[in-house]
Parts: sequence; structure tokens; C-alpha cells
Amino acid sequence: MATAAATAAERADRVRKTRFVTHMAARLQRPLFTVSCHDDLTAADLTGRFLIKGGETVWVDGPLTRAIREKRHLLPG
Repeated sequence: MATAAATAAERADRVRKTRFVTHMAARLQRPLFTVSCHDDLTAADLTGRFLIKGGETVWVDGPLTRAIREKRHLLPG
């Protein structure tokens, strides 16, 4: 049943799927990250990357890594 519901929601167009998932996450008190997807989105945008800060190289988590570490759901949009 969950698979059928997920498939139906995936195929539906202009039915406020994102709003529904956001509402349900809030109602169930489940933390949620949302990611705006676009043509130039890379794996590093989602997972994270090394950046230079103050002369040091540091790892900065992307939203996917943060969601996993913080036990949150991730909603691509």
C-alpha cells in the first residue's frame, strides 16, 4: 500500500505534494530538510565538499549528509 501511495504521489501533478509532505512532517514532529533540485545539481551539492576557511581545509556537510547525521527526512523539490 505504501508503495502504491508513493507511486501515486510521484505521478500526480500540481496537487501540492511538497506542501503535503511538509505538513505531515510538522504534524508528526519529524524534522525535514528540503532541497531545491535543478539541472546543475551535483553529488557534491548533496553530500558536501571540502572548503578552505581561514587557511584550513574543512569538510562542510551537504543537505543529504546532514539529514543522515541528524536523522531527518530529505525532500527533493
